[in-house]
Amino acid sequence: FPKSIFSGDYRTGHCQGIAVDTKNRVIYYSFTTQLVKTDFDGNFLGSVGGLLGHLGCIQFRASDGLVYGSLEYKNDAIGRGILQKNNAESIENAFYIAVFDGEKITRADMDAEKDGIMTAAFLSRVTDDYLGTDKNGCEHILGCSGIDGTAIGPMPGANDGREWLFV
Repeated sequence: FPKSIFSGDYRTGHCQGIAVDTKNRVIYYSFTTQLVKTDFDGNFLGSVGGLLGHLGCIQFRASDGLVYGSLEYKNDAIGRGILQKNNAESIENAFYIAVFDGEKITRADMDAEKDGIMTAAFLSRVTDDYLGTDKNGCEHILGCSGIDGTAIGPMPGANDGREWLFV
């Protein structure tokens, strides 16, 4: 591995997460509303935009070659800022796991939906907790502010070889 890799300078936000595909020597970076792909030398290989939500932590899963990331759509200060930059009015509060097919990312500014790069899984429990009120009248059940962390690995204590996505 090189000692340092320059990811590039992107105006879509700060770097939220990094995921590495060691076999293909590719690095993925989430920059709030954009996924960027470079090689190990820092050469730009492609990017995916068109996200009106906050793309956070990302993970690369070698067994299927996909990139998984937290994706929040919130009408908070950050969410309204994202919408304003993209000339959009509003969006419903919701939480997803975004799934990107990294092999399909081949050029700059690909559209997550139109170019068939991304699918998403709706996280109903997180959304319900964020929108809910607890028995004491406090907003956001269990203090849920959304999601931003992801990890892929075995279930703690299990030895069955299965991988799980933890959010």
